[in-house]
Amino acid sequence: MRICKDEKYRIMKEFIFKIFLSKNNISNVKIIIELIDSLDQADKETFFKELMKKCKFKKEEFYSTEENNKINLLCELYKEKK
Repeated sequence: MRICKDEKYRIMKEFIFKIFLSKNNISNVKIIIELIDSLDQADKETFFKELMKKCKFKKEEFYSTEENNKINLLCELYKEKK
């Protein structure tokens, strides 16, 4: 992602974003943070918009005693000041 700065890489970036935003990968916080660190500002904004859509949770999820990957990811991003 560090060398894919031109518009010609847009389709590839969108594909990579979809992979990282899938339900199974959202639990891999360290990898998502590494991806965010490798993006330029415009791509970060795009990725964050999609990420926030994926991380929406309901009141019941927030108060649940079960582990929630969406909430964990948001907390880690906050701790890492992302």
